[in-house]
Amino acid sequence: MSKAWFRPKQYGYGFTPSSWEGVLATIVYVVAVVSTCILLPRQFSDHLMAMIITALAVLLVTGAFLFICSRTFEGDLRWRWGRD
Repeated sequence: MSKAWFRPKQYGYGFTPSSWEGVLATIVYVVAVVSTCILLPRQFSDHLMAMIITALAVLLVTGAFLFICSRTFEGDLRWRWGRD
């Protein structure tokens, strides 16, 4: 990895984009989650099955996004209270 896509948040726990690749990955993630929540439930007539499949799809997309974040992350992942 030549350049980090994400860096630690200044306050709290988590990632924030630090390059255009990180911003693009975040936008793709948000579009994937929103489209999954809108389009996938329409494919099922049973509401419970639609909720379960949609939740599993969102978990899968979130897991893939977190994997990308962890592989392109600069620094250590810990709670932060501002500037060190």
